[in-house]
Amino acid sequence: IDFYKNNVAIDLSPNALMVLSDCVEVHGKDDTLTAMQETQINMSHLKDVAFMKYARGILRSWAKYGKKPPLKLKAVDSLMALMEG
Repeated sequence: IDFYKNNVAIDLSPNALMVLSDCVEVHGKDDTLTAMQETQINMSHLKDVAFMKYARGILRSWAKYGKKPPLKLKAVDSLMALMEG
């Protein structure tokens, strides 16, 4: 909830809270927080329920296919590898 309030919106709507609670219950607090951080990196324009539904989609994808780093982080890692040569 703190991450949401500090990075997405001050107010957490009842519907967004319901999705967040479901994510934590099914996937755990740490994975939910990581998915929210990835959502913030890749889809920062999303707000309220859309933000949490996107994060839930990430969690479902991880559950089905395994975790992968966020795309933007991959690009940074690739650039760093090129620079290190």
